[in-house]
Amino acid sequence: MNANVIPWECRDKDDQAEALYNSPLHRSNRALAQENQRLKKLLRQHNIPWSSVSQAHLSSVEPGRRKTRSSHAGSDAAGLRLPTEVLLRVLKFAMTSPHPIIDPLSTLRPENISDVEKERGNQIAIHFLATCSAMHAEGTKYLWECNRFAFTSPQSLRNFGELNAQFRHPIQSITLRVIARYYDDQRRRHKLDSSYHTDLKKDQPLRVYMRPRESLLVRGGFRCYTWSQIVDFLAALRAPYDPTHRDKTKPRAKLLPNLTALRLDLVNFSDELVPFSGSELHGITSHELGCTLNELQVTGMPFDDAGMKASAELSGMLKDEGLYLDGPAAFVAHKKHLQELSGSKWCARIIRAWKSSESDDEEMDDPHNDHESPLSGWHRPKLGILPPAPEEKGHPVSARLDGTVIWKRVPISRDSDDRQWTEFSRFSGYEIDGTDTDTESNLCPCCGESHPGASFLDFLMDDDDDDDEDDEDDESFDSDEEM
Repeated sequence: MNANVIPWECRDKDDQAEALYNSPLHRSNRALAQENQRLKKLLRQHNIPWSSVSQAHLSSVEPGRRKTRSSHAGSDAAGLRLPTEVLLRVLKFAMTSPHPIIDPLSTLRPENISDVEKERGNQIAIHFLATCSAMHAEGTKYLWECNRFAFTSPQSLRNFGELNAQFRHPIQSITLRVIARYYDDQRRRHKLDSSYHTDLKKDQPLRVYMRPRESLLVRGGFRCYTWSQIVDFLAALRAPYDPTHRDKTKPRAKLLPNLTALRLDLVNFSDELVPFSGSELHGITSHELGCTLNELQVTGMPFDDAGMKASAELSGMLKDEGLYLDGPAAFVAHKKHLQELSGSKWCARIIRAWKSSESDDEEMDDPHNDHESPLSGWHRPKLGILPPAPEEKGHPVSARLDGTVIWKRVPISRDSDDRQWTEFSRFSGYEIDGTDTDTESNLCPCCGESHPGASFLDFLMDDDDDDDEDDEDDESFDSDEEM
Protein backbone atom coordinates (compact mmCIF):
# COMPACT_ATOMS: atom_id res chain seq x y z
CA MET A 1 0.00 0.00 0.00
CA ASN A 2 1.17 3.50 -0.77
CA ALA A 3 1.62 5.17 2.62
CA ASN A 4 0.90 8.61 1.11
CA VAL A 5 -2.67 7.70 0.09
CA ILE A 6 -4.98 9.01 2.83
CA PRO A 7 -8.74 8.64 2.36
CA TRP A 8 -11.14 11.55 2.64
CA GLU A 9 -14.52 11.31 4.34
CA CYS A 10 -17.67 11.11 2.19
CA ARG A 11 -20.97 9.35 1.64
CA ASP A 12 -20.89 7.06 -1.36
CA LYS A 13 -23.42 7.90 -4.09
CA ASP A 14 -23.93 4.29 -5.14
CA ASP A 15 -24.75 3.17 -1.60
CA GLN A 16 -27.22 6.00 -1.20
CA ALA A 17 -28.86 5.19 -4.53
CA GLU A 18 -29.24 1.54 -3.50
CA ALA A 19 -30.85 2.54 -0.19
CA LEU A 20 -33.33 4.81 -1.96
CA TYR A 21 -34.16 2.05 -4.44
CA ASN A 22 -34.90 -0.50 -1.74
CA SER A 23 -37.03 1.77 0.43
CA PRO A 24 -40.06 1.96 -1.94
CA LEU A 25 -39.87 -1.82 -2.39
CA HIS A 26 -40.46 -2.32 1.31
CA ARG A 27 -43.62 -0.24 1.17
CA SER A 28 -44.96 -1.91 -1.96
CA ASN A 29 -44.19 -5.40 -0.64
CA ARG A 30 -46.03 -4.62 2.59
CA ALA A 31 -49.08 -3.44 0.69
CA LEU A 32 -49.04 -6.52 -1.56
CA ALA A 33 -48.68 -8.83 1.44
CA GLN A 34 -51.71 -7.29 3.12
CA GLU A 35 -53.75 -7.59 -0.07
CA ASN A 36 -52.64 -11.21 -0.46
CA GLN A 37 -53.87 -12.02 3.05
CA ARG A 38 -57.26 -10.47 2.37
CA LEU A 39 -57.66 -12.45 -0.85
CA LYS A 40 -56.67 -15.73 0.83
CA LYS A 41 -59.19 -15.09 3.58
CA LEU A 42 -61.91 -14.48 1.01
CA LEU A 43 -61.07 -17.69 -0.88
CA ARG A 44 -60.94 -19.67 2.36
CA GLN A 45 -64.38 -18.47 3.37
CA HIS A 46 -65.79 -19.76 0.05
CA ASN A 47 -63.89 -23.07 0.23
CA ILE A 48 -61.83 -22.27 -2.89
CA PRO A 49 -58.23 -23.61 -2.95
CA TRP A 50 -55.42 -21.41 -4.30
CA SER A 51 -52.61 -23.99 -4.18
CA SER A 52 -52.05 -27.71 -3.78
CA VAL A 53 -51.34 -27.23 -0.07
CA SER A 54 -54.55 -25.28 0.50
CA GLN A 55 -56.51 -27.83 -1.54
CA ALA A 56 -55.28 -30.66 0.67
CA HIS A 57 -56.21 -28.67 3.74
CA LEU A 58 -59.68 -27.78 2.50
CA SER A 59 -60.39 -31.35 1.39
CA SER A 60 -59.86 -32.56 4.95
CA VAL A 61 -62.66 -30.27 6.06
CA GLU A 62 -66.28 -31.14 5.34
CA PRO A 63 -67.26 -29.32 2.14
CA GLY A 64 -69.78 -26.58 2.51
CA ARG A 65 -69.43 -26.36 6.28
CA ARG A 66 -67.72 -23.55 8.11
CA LYS A 67 -65.75 -24.61 11.16
CA THR A 68 -66.66 -22.53 14.18
CA ARG A 69 -65.52 -22.57 17.78
CA SER A 70 -68.68 -24.32 18.84
CA SER A 71 -68.11 -27.11 16.31
CA HIS A 72 -64.64 -27.72 17.77
CA ALA A 73 -65.90 -27.81 21.34
CA GLY A 74 -67.08 -31.43 21.31
CA SER A 75 -63.92 -32.87 19.72
CA ASP A 76 -61.48 -30.82 21.80
CA ALA A 77 -63.12 -31.49 25.16
CA ALA A 78 -61.74 -35.02 25.38
CA GLY A 79 -58.17 -33.97 24.49
CA LEU A 80 -55.42 -32.81 26.82
CA ARG A 81 -54.83 -29.08 27.27
CA LEU A 82 -51.90 -27.30 28.82
CA PRO A 83 -52.57 -24.54 31.33
CA THR A 84 -52.29 -21.01 29.96
CA GLU A 85 -49.34 -20.24 32.24
CA VAL A 86 -47.38 -23.17 30.82
CA LEU A 87 -48.18 -22.16 27.25
CA LEU A 88 -46.94 -18.62 27.91
CA ARG A 89 -43.70 -19.91 29.45
CA VAL A 90 -43.09 -22.13 26.43
CA LEU A 91 -43.90 -19.25 24.10
CA LYS A 92 -41.53 -16.90 25.92
CA PHE A 93 -38.73 -19.46 25.76
CA ALA A 94 -39.34 -19.98 22.03
CA MET A 95 -39.31 -16.23 21.31
CA THR A 96 -36.16 -15.41 23.31
CA SER A 97 -32.73 -15.59 21.65
CA PRO A 98 -29.53 -16.04 23.70
CA HIS A 99 -27.71 -13.75 21.25
CA PRO A 100 -28.64 -10.35 19.80
CA ILE A 101 -30.93 -10.41 16.77
CA ILE A 102 -29.06 -8.75 13.90
CA ASP A 103 -30.87 -6.36 11.57
CA PRO A 104 -34.50 -7.14 12.45
CA LEU A 105 -37.04 -6.21 9.76
CA SER A 106 -34.20 -5.94 7.19
CA THR A 107 -32.31 -8.22 4.84
CA LEU A 108 -29.17 -9.53 6.50
CA ARG A 109 -25.99 -9.04 4.49
CA PRO A 110 -23.50 -11.94 4.88
CA GLU A 111 -20.45 -9.68 4.74
CA ASN A 112 -21.65 -7.83 7.85
CA ILE A 113 -21.67 -10.86 10.16
CA SER A 114 -19.04 -13.33 11.32
CA ASP A 115 -18.80 -17.04 10.51
CA VAL A 116 -19.79 -17.85 14.09
CA GLU A 117 -22.98 -15.83 13.71
CA LYS A 118 -23.75 -17.54 10.40
CA GLU A 119 -23.47 -20.99 12.00
CA ARG A 120 -25.94 -20.14 14.76
CA GLY A 121 -28.88 -20.23 12.39
CA ASN A 122 -32.36 -19.36 13.67
CA GLN A 123 -32.33 -18.55 17.38
CA ILE A 124 -36.10 -18.23 17.83
CA ALA A 125 -39.09 -20.36 16.80
CA ILE A 126 -40.81 -17.66 14.80
CA HIS A 127 -43.43 -20.10 13.46
CA PHE A 128 -45.18 -20.04 16.83
CA LEU A 129 -46.64 -16.68 15.78
CA ALA A 130 -48.58 -18.37 12.97
CA THR A 131 -50.39 -20.78 15.29
CA CYS A 132 -53.33 -18.55 16.16
CA SER A 133 -54.18 -14.94 16.82
CA ALA A 134 -53.66 -15.30 20.59
CA MET A 135 -50.21 -16.82 20.10
CA HIS A 136 -49.37 -14.10 17.59
CA ALA A 137 -50.37 -11.31 19.96
CA GLU A 138 -48.52 -12.68 23.00
CA GLY A 139 -45.52 -13.94 21.03
CA THR A 140 -45.00 -10.58 19.33
CA LYS A 141 -44.70 -8.92 22.75
CA TYR A 142 -42.11 -11.46 23.89
CA LEU A 143 -40.19 -11.11 20.63
CA TRP A 144 -39.58 -7.37 21.02
CA GLU A 145 -39.43 -7.18 24.83
CA CYS A 146 -37.16 -10.13 25.65
CA ASN A 147 -34.43 -9.83 23.00
CA ARG A 148 -31.44 -7.64 22.27
CA PHE A 149 -30.90 -6.12 18.83
CA ALA A 150 -27.87 -5.18 16.75
CA PHE A 151 -27.83 -3.12 13.56
CA THR A 152 -25.14 -3.20 10.88
CA SER A 153 -26.28 -0.31 8.67
CA PRO A 154 -28.11 2.99 9.11
CA GLN A 155 -30.81 1.79 6.71
CA SER A 156 -31.59 -1.27 8.87
CA LEU A 157 -32.00 1.01 11.89
CA ARG A 158 -34.31 3.31 9.92
CA ASN A 159 -36.38 0.31 8.84
CA PHE A 160 -36.86 -0.46 12.53
CA GLY A 161 -39.14 2.58 12.57
CA GLU A 162 -41.76 0.50 10.73
CA LEU A 163 -42.31 -1.40 13.98
CA ASN A 164 -45.25 -0.27 16.07
CA ALA A 165 -44.31 2.35 18.65
CA GLN A 166 -45.64 0.26 21.54
CA PHE A 167 -42.90 -2.33 20.86
CA ARG A 168 -40.10 0.21 20.25
CA HIS A 169 -40.61 2.38 23.30
CA PRO A 170 -39.62 -0.18 26.00
CA ILE A 171 -36.23 -0.91 24.36
CA GLN A 172 -33.42 0.49 26.53
CA SER A 173 -30.22 -0.74 24.85
CA ILE A 174 -29.02 -1.59 21.34
CA THR A 175 -25.76 -2.32 19.52
CA LEU A 176 -24.61 -0.43 16.43
CA ARG A 177 -21.99 -2.23 14.33
CA VAL A 178 -20.29 0.52 12.34
CA ILE A 179 -18.23 -1.13 9.59
CA ALA A 180 -15.94 1.36 7.89
CA ARG A 181 -16.38 1.35 4.12
CA TYR A 182 -13.51 2.34 1.82
CA TYR A 183 -13.81 3.23 -1.87
CA ASP A 184 -11.31 3.78 -4.64
CA ASP A 185 -11.40 4.38 -8.39
CA GLN A 186 -7.90 2.96 -8.95
CA ARG A 187 -6.54 -0.56 -8.60
CA ARG A 188 -4.32 -0.12 -5.56
CA ARG A 189 -3.42 -2.38 -2.68
CA HIS A 190 -4.63 -1.14 0.70
CA LYS A 191 -3.89 -2.95 3.93
CA LEU A 192 -5.02 -2.83 7.53
CA ASP A 193 -2.04 -2.63 9.84
CA SER A 194 -1.45 -5.52 12.23
CA SER A 195 -1.41 -3.04 15.13
CA TYR A 196 -5.19 -2.85 14.77
CA HIS A 197 -5.48 -5.79 17.21
CA THR A 198 -3.15 -8.20 18.95
CA ASP A 199 -4.90 -11.19 17.32
CA LEU A 200 -3.61 -10.06 13.90
CA LYS A 201 -0.13 -11.45 13.28
CA LYS A 202 0.35 -9.61 9.98
CA ASP A 203 -1.18 -6.85 7.89
CA GLN A 204 -4.63 -7.69 6.53
CA PRO A 205 -5.98 -6.83 3.06
CA LEU A 206 -8.41 -3.94 3.39
CA ARG A 207 -11.92 -4.38 2.05
CA VAL A 208 -12.21 -1.70 -0.65
CA TYR A 209 -15.21 -1.16 -2.96
CA MET A 210 -14.24 -0.17 -6.49
CA ARG A 211 -15.99 2.76 -8.11
CA PRO A 212 -15.70 4.03 -11.71
CA ARG A 213 -13.55 7.05 -12.35
CA GLU A 214 -15.60 10.12 -13.19
CA SER A 215 -14.74 13.49 -14.71
CA LEU A 216 -11.98 15.66 -13.33
CA LEU A 217 -14.53 17.99 -11.74
CA VAL A 218 -15.85 15.17 -9.52
CA ARG A 219 -13.66 14.45 -6.54
CA GLY A 220 -12.60 10.82 -6.55
CA GLY A 221 -9.66 8.77 -5.39
CA PHE A 222 -9.36 6.86 -2.13
CA ARG A 223 -12.22 7.75 0.22
CA CYS A 224 -13.96 6.35 3.29
CA TYR A 225 -17.32 6.29 5.02
CA THR A 226 -16.52 6.24 8.75
CA TRP A 227 -17.53 9.14 11.00
CA SER A 228 -20.33 10.12 8.61
CA GLN A 229 -21.66 6.60 9.00
CA ILE A 230 -21.83 7.09 12.78
CA VAL A 231 -23.73 10.33 12.12
CA ASP A 232 -26.17 8.46 9.86
CA PHE A 233 -26.66 5.76 12.52
CA LEU A 234 -27.43 8.36 15.17
CA ALA A 235 -29.62 10.34 12.77
CA ALA A 236 -31.74 7.19 12.36
CA LEU A 237 -32.60 7.52 16.06
CA ARG A 238 -34.48 10.73 15.31
CA ALA A 239 -38.23 10.82 15.66
CA PRO A 240 -39.91 8.98 12.76
CA TYR A 241 -42.92 10.58 11.14
CA ASP A 242 -46.16 9.81 12.95
CA PRO A 243 -49.36 10.82 11.13
CA THR A 244 -51.35 10.38 14.36
CA HIS A 245 -49.30 12.99 16.22
CA ARG A 246 -51.66 15.89 16.88
CA ASP A 247 -50.05 17.91 19.67
CA LYS A 248 -47.83 20.36 17.78
CA THR A 249 -46.54 21.92 21.01
CA LYS A 250 -44.65 18.74 21.94
CA PRO A 251 -41.94 17.07 19.86
CA ARG A 252 -42.53 13.66 18.38
CA ALA A 253 -41.06 10.71 20.27
CA LYS A 254 -37.67 9.49 19.07
CA LEU A 255 -37.22 6.10 17.47
CA LEU A 256 -36.20 4.63 20.86
CA PRO A 257 -37.31 7.20 23.45
CA ASN A 258 -36.22 5.10 26.45
CA LEU A 259 -32.75 4.28 25.15
CA THR A 260 -30.25 4.57 28.02
CA ALA A 261 -27.36 2.29 26.97
CA LEU A 262 -25.63 2.14 23.60
CA ARG A 263 -22.77 0.02 22.29
CA LEU A 264 -20.75 1.09 19.25
CA ASP A 265 -18.61 -1.59 17.60
CA LEU A 266 -16.26 0.27 15.26
CA VAL A 267 -14.86 -2.10 12.62
CA ASN A 268 -11.76 -1.34 10.48
CA PHE A 269 -11.31 2.12 12.00
CA SER A 270 -7.55 2.20 11.47
CA ASP A 271 -5.20 4.72 13.05
CA GLU A 272 -3.47 5.28 9.70
CA LEU A 273 -6.60 5.59 7.54
CA VAL A 274 -9.38 7.36 9.41
CA PRO A 275 -9.44 11.18 9.02
CA PHE A 276 -10.76 13.70 11.53
CA SER A 277 -14.50 13.87 12.13
CA GLY A 278 -16.46 16.89 10.96
CA SER A 279 -18.94 19.22 12.62
CA GLU A 280 -21.86 16.86 11.96
CA LEU A 281 -20.69 14.44 14.64
CA HIS A 282 -20.49 17.21 17.22
CA GLY A 283 -23.92 18.54 16.30
CA ILE A 284 -25.75 15.25 16.73
CA THR A 285 -23.85 13.93 19.77
CA SER A 286 -23.63 17.11 21.82
CA HIS A 287 -26.92 18.77 20.82
CA GLU A 288 -29.57 16.50 19.31
CA LEU A 289 -28.68 13.45 21.44
CA GLY A 290 -26.68 15.24 24.12
CA CYS A 291 -27.02 14.06 27.73
CA THR A 292 -29.43 11.21 26.91
CA LEU A 293 -27.47 8.04 27.79
CA ASN A 294 -26.45 6.51 31.10
CA GLU A 295 -23.83 4.22 29.56
CA LEU A 296 -21.85 4.22 26.31
CA GLN A 297 -19.64 1.31 25.19
CA VAL A 298 -17.20 1.85 22.33
CA THR A 299 -14.91 -0.78 20.80
CA GLY A 300 -12.30 -0.23 18.11
CA MET A 301 -11.78 3.50 18.64
CA PRO A 302 -8.49 4.60 16.99
CA PHE A 303 -5.70 5.59 19.38
CA ASP A 304 -4.71 8.79 17.57
CA ASP A 305 -5.72 12.44 17.38
CA ALA A 306 -8.79 11.64 15.27
CA GLY A 307 -9.90 9.01 17.77
CA MET A 308 -9.28 11.37 20.69
CA LYS A 309 -11.50 14.01 19.09
CA ALA A 310 -14.27 11.51 18.25
CA SER A 311 -14.16 10.06 21.77
CA ALA A 312 -14.70 13.51 23.24
CA GLU A 313 -17.59 14.14 20.84
CA LEU A 314 -19.29 10.82 21.64
CA SER A 315 -18.98 11.41 25.38
CA GLY A 316 -21.37 14.35 24.90
CA MET A 317 -24.18 11.81 24.58
CA LEU A 318 -23.71 10.77 28.21
CA LYS A 319 -25.42 12.40 31.12
CA ASP A 320 -23.38 13.82 33.97
CA GLU A 321 -21.80 10.94 35.91
CA GLY A 322 -22.46 8.63 32.95
CA LEU A 323 -20.27 5.58 32.33
CA TYR A 324 -17.98 5.54 29.27
CA LEU A 325 -16.41 2.16 28.40
CA ASP A 326 -13.58 1.91 25.88
CA GLY A 327 -12.41 -1.48 24.64
CA PRO A 328 -10.36 -3.13 21.88
CA ALA A 329 -11.88 -3.87 18.49
CA ALA A 330 -14.42 -6.70 18.44
CA PHE A 331 -14.28 -7.44 14.69
CA VAL A 332 -12.11 -7.05 11.64
CA ALA A 333 -13.82 -6.94 8.24
CA HIS A 334 -12.63 -9.22 5.46
CA LYS A 335 -13.95 -9.43 1.93
CA LYS A 336 -16.93 -11.72 2.58
CA HIS A 337 -17.26 -11.90 6.35
CA LEU A 338 -16.23 -10.49 9.72
CA GLN A 339 -13.66 -12.07 11.99
CA GLU A 340 -14.33 -11.97 15.70
CA LEU A 341 -11.44 -10.71 17.86
CA SER A 342 -10.69 -11.50 21.47
CA GLY A 343 -11.61 -8.99 24.13
CA SER A 344 -10.23 -7.94 27.48
CA LYS A 345 -11.18 -5.67 30.33
CA TRP A 346 -12.93 -2.41 29.62
CA CYS A 347 -11.18 0.88 30.26
CA ALA A 348 -13.92 2.65 32.22
CA ARG A 349 -14.29 6.27 33.22
CA ILE A 350 -17.01 8.58 34.46
CA ILE A 351 -18.00 11.57 32.35
CA ARG A 352 -18.32 14.92 34.14
CA ALA A 353 -17.97 13.28 37.54
CA TRP A 354 -16.90 16.42 39.45
CA LYS A 355 -19.61 18.32 41.28
CA SER A 356 -18.95 22.04 41.47
CA SER A 357 -19.75 23.88 44.67
CA GLU A 358 -22.31 26.66 44.91
CA SER A 359 -19.54 29.26 45.09
CA ASP A 360 -18.13 27.97 41.82
CA ASP A 361 -21.57 28.25 40.21
CA GLU A 362 -21.97 31.82 41.46
CA GLU A 363 -18.53 32.75 40.16
CA MET A 364 -19.38 31.19 36.82
CA ASP A 365 -22.61 33.19 36.61
CA ASP A 366 -21.00 36.47 37.76
CA PRO A 367 -21.45 39.03 34.93
CA HIS A 368 -18.48 41.06 36.24
CA ASN A 369 -16.10 38.13 35.81
CA ASP A 370 -14.03 39.15 32.80
CA HIS A 371 -11.91 35.99 32.77
CA GLU A 372 -12.18 34.38 29.35
CA SER A 373 -11.83 30.64 28.87
CA PRO A 374 -12.30 28.34 25.87
CA LEU A 375 -15.63 27.24 27.36
CA SER A 376 -16.94 30.70 28.24
CA GLY A 377 -19.76 32.50 26.47
CA TRP A 378 -23.52 32.63 26.44
CA HIS A 379 -23.77 29.15 24.91
CA ARG A 380 -21.91 27.42 27.73
CA PRO A 381 -24.37 25.39 29.86
CA LYS A 382 -23.79 25.18 33.58
CA LEU A 383 -22.90 21.69 34.80
CA GLY A 384 -25.87 20.05 36.47
CA ILE A 385 -28.53 21.87 34.46
CA LEU A 386 -29.73 18.48 33.16
CA PRO A 387 -30.43 15.49 35.43
CA PRO A 388 -27.39 13.22 35.91
CA ALA A 389 -27.31 9.48 35.42
CA PRO A 390 -29.28 7.74 38.19
CA GLU A 391 -27.28 6.52 41.16
CA GLU A 392 -26.94 2.75 41.32
CA LYS A 393 -28.17 1.32 44.60
CA GLY A 394 -26.76 -1.51 46.69
CA HIS A 395 -23.07 -0.68 46.29
CA PRO A 396 -20.47 -1.47 48.98
CA VAL A 397 -19.41 1.06 51.59
CA SER A 398 -16.41 3.15 50.55
CA ALA A 399 -13.49 3.84 52.88
CA ARG A 400 -13.10 7.31 51.37
CA LEU A 401 -14.86 10.53 52.22
CA ASP A 402 -18.46 10.99 51.19
CA GLY A 403 -18.90 12.78 47.91
CA THR A 404 -15.45 11.89 46.59
CA VAL A 405 -16.30 8.58 44.86
CA ILE A 406 -18.91 7.15 42.51
CA TRP A 407 -19.92 3.50 42.41
CA LYS A 408 -20.81 1.85 39.09
CA ARG A 409 -21.46 -1.73 38.04
CA VAL A 410 -18.95 -2.39 35.24
CA PRO A 411 -18.85 -5.49 32.98
CA ILE A 412 -16.01 -7.82 33.96
CA SER A 413 -14.92 -8.15 30.31
CA ARG A 414 -15.76 -6.76 26.90
CA ASP A 415 -18.22 -9.49 25.87
CA SER A 416 -19.57 -10.46 29.28
CA ASP A 417 -22.94 -9.57 30.77
CA ASP A 418 -21.69 -10.15 34.33
CA ARG A 419 -20.91 -6.96 36.22
CA GLN A 420 -19.01 -6.04 39.34
CA TRP A 421 -19.01 -3.01 41.60
CA THR A 422 -16.24 -0.55 40.76
CA GLU A 423 -15.23 2.59 42.62
CA PHE A 424 -14.41 5.74 40.63
CA SER A 425 -12.80 8.98 41.72
CA ARG A 426 -14.86 12.13 41.28
CA PHE A 427 -11.67 14.10 40.70
CA SER A 428 -10.19 12.10 37.80
CA GLY A 429 -13.21 10.07 36.71
CA TYR A 430 -11.12 6.90 36.59
CA GLU A 431 -11.27 3.70 38.59
CA ILE A 432 -9.69 3.74 42.05
CA ASP A 433 -7.38 0.87 42.92
CA GLY A 434 -5.56 0.12 46.12
CA THR A 435 -2.56 2.29 45.29
CA ASP A 436 -4.45 5.14 43.67
CA THR A 437 -4.57 8.61 45.14
CA ASP A 438 -7.01 11.32 44.18
CA THR A 439 -4.48 13.16 42.07
CA GLU A 440 -5.03 14.02 38.48
CA SER A 441 -3.45 11.53 36.10
CA ASN A 442 -3.75 10.91 32.36
CA LEU A 443 -2.73 7.26 32.67
CA CYS A 444 -5.37 4.64 32.02
CA PRO A 445 -5.76 2.40 35.08
CA CYS A 446 -6.62 -0.58 32.87
CA CYS A 447 -3.47 -0.76 30.74
CA GLY A 448 -1.17 1.86 32.27
CA GLU A 449 -0.95 3.88 29.05
CA SER A 450 -2.13 7.34 28.16
CA HIS A 451 -5.27 6.95 26.07
CA PRO A 452 -6.24 9.67 23.62
CA GLY A 453 -9.74 10.80 24.26
CA ALA A 454 -9.31 10.69 28.04
CA SER A 455 -9.64 14.45 28.31
CA PHE A 456 -9.79 16.21 24.97
CA LEU A 457 -11.18 19.40 26.49
CA ASP A 458 -8.27 19.53 28.91
CA PHE A 459 -5.99 19.21 25.92
CA LEU A 460 -7.60 22.24 24.30
CA MET A 461 -7.52 24.21 27.53
CA ASP A 462 -3.85 23.43 28.02
CA ASP A 463 -3.13 24.76 24.53
CA ASP A 464 -5.03 27.96 25.29
CA ASP A 465 -3.15 28.36 28.57
CA ASP A 466 0.13 28.01 26.69
CA ASP A 467 -1.00 30.65 24.19
CA ASP A 468 -1.95 33.00 27.03
CA GLU A 469 1.46 32.54 28.60
CA ASP A 470 3.13 33.28 25.28
CA ASP A 471 1.04 36.44 24.89
CA GLU A 472 1.99 37.57 28.39
CA ASP A 473 5.66 36.96 27.63
CA ASP A 474 5.36 38.99 24.42
CA GLU A 475 3.68 41.86 26.25
CA SER A 476 6.33 41.91 28.95
CA PHE A 477 9.05 41.86 26.29
CA ASP A 478 7.46 44.81 24.46
CA SER A 479 7.17 46.81 27.69
CA ASP A 480 10.85 46.18 28.43
CA GLU A 481 11.79 47.49 25.01
CA GLU A 482 9.71 50.66 25.53
CA MET A 483 11.45 51.31 28.83
